[in-house]
Amino acid sequence: MSKQQQAFVAWLATVKQIWCLEGLKGELEWQMATTDHQHPGEYFASKTAEISGRQQVLWRSEEFRADALRLLANPGDLSEMQMGIIRATLRESQLPRTLPMKLVRQTVHAGMVGQSAWEEAGKDGRRTMEHLGGHLKKIVELQRMKGLAADPDDPYAGLARTQEPGLPSTKWLLDILEDLHRDLQPLVEEAVAFPDLGEIPALNKPHEANAFRLFTMGCLNRMGLEVDKLEIAQSSHPFCAPIAAPDDVRISIPLEYEKWWRLLLPGLHEAAHARYEQGFLPEWKYTPGARPASTGLHESIARFYECRVGRSLPFLELMLDMMGDMFPELKEWSPEKLYSALNRCTRQTVRVQADELTYNSHILLRVRIYQELIEGRLEVEDFSARWNELSLHYLGVEPESDALGCLRDPHPFMGIGYYGTYGIGNMVAAMFWREIEGVHPNIEVEIRKGNFEGLNRWLQTNIFCKGGVSTGFQLVEDVLGRPVGPYDLIQVMREHVAQLNRAY
Repeated sequence: MSKQQQAFVAWLATVKQIWCLEGLKGELEWQMATTDHQHPGEYFASKTAEISGRQQVLWRSEEFRADALRLLANPGDLSEMQMGIIRATLRESQLPRTLPMKLVRQTVHAGMVGQSAWEEAGKDGRRTMEHLGGHLKKIVELQRMKGLAADPDDPYAGLARTQEPGLPSTKWLLDILEDLHRDLQPLVEEAVAFPDLGEIPALNKPHEANAFRLFTMGCLNRMGLEVDKLEIAQSSHPFCAPIAAPDDVRISIPLEYEKWWRLLLPGLHEAAHARYEQGFLPEWKYTPGARPASTGLHESIARFYECRVGRSLPFLELMLDMMGDMFPELKEWSPEKLYSALNRCTRQTVRVQADELTYNSHILLRVRIYQELIEGRLEVEDFSARWNELSLHYLGVEPESDALGCLRDPHPFMGIGYYGTYGIGNMVAAMFWREIEGVHPNIEVEIRKGNFEGLNRWLQTNIFCKGGVSTGFQLVEDVLGRPVGPYDLIQVMREHVAQLNRAY
């Protein structure tokens, strides 16, 4: 082994410590959300904050940074992946090196306490601003300080770049989301006017958790997911927990839903998040080589499998065969009728249940209101009223309560810059679909047959195995030859409405 390789291995040991600690934080979040524990939120918050403090010490080490810069200046026989890991680590370290350690601990602690309070409030109907507003106010104050430290001129973008490195600006993001909202509105108006085919009796029956798990496993097997490495749990909000990717990846689904069809798409969505994590190269575990390029790219994979595949007519034809054994009544339904029922466009306030056409407007609402909070133009006391106002403006409907509106999701307690990545992911999912259609022109026929090999291979080769050595923006441009943009999503949505029209 050369001297440069020896130096890289020694330096990489600290990198692995940092990301191993991140896995421990993920384990604590998993336990808090999915287990029937007796610990208060403070228990998880204090432990997670302590771990974040340990990470901060490692990030701020001058020796650690100097060693990385020396390796970059004189790479010798280091591979491109090794160089990418060094560059990604330096990029990732920029904000932790500038933030006061006390602020890091306080932000993490407040977020975990807030998430726990949100979880508990859902058990007894107390997801109201009156009950949770104090938690949110503290989190907003801390996140504002963090955003200002990251970018004094654009604090919301400063926060968002912790999830989406390379984000140009908040204006760039809002301009694209506003353009999408405007361009999709004629399609929304057309689609909401389609006749209501009514409920699907078979998919509205009360479910059994074990039966659903078996069905989900069947779907994951069809999709090529390594289900033997996947743990599936129950929580009040669906999420994926990459504890030690690619080996230990978990998903949690809200199995308390009474309607089966509300479980199918979240299951596919979270399984796709896991599929991305399981596609990382194992030799780079606990390094940027086995981490996502960005949260937006992560979301693009989930939206790709959920929407471009899971909501498609070919996939529903395949699923009818699988569901027919569980629900004999579905044999009376044609694939086209099922497609129309599951893709019905409605004006509603719950993001995770939104159809594709209105989903982007849900994201726009959130980015706009959280920007106002972070920039100090909106007080937490006015959060609920402003949310309802924007909901009426963008979605055409007001929520009946905070629990169905501004406090429906736990994300405000997890990280306020988070939501913009969902809009980016939605656009990138459509871009990937267009690219795969060009490479595999018979992809819909293959999906109908249950053959996901070509689709999975393209994603594994071009996206998954690259890890996070590049930003999501850079990886998309490198692979597709064009920057992130809304054009492909708009075209796909036009085709989607045309398909709905033919189905009716």
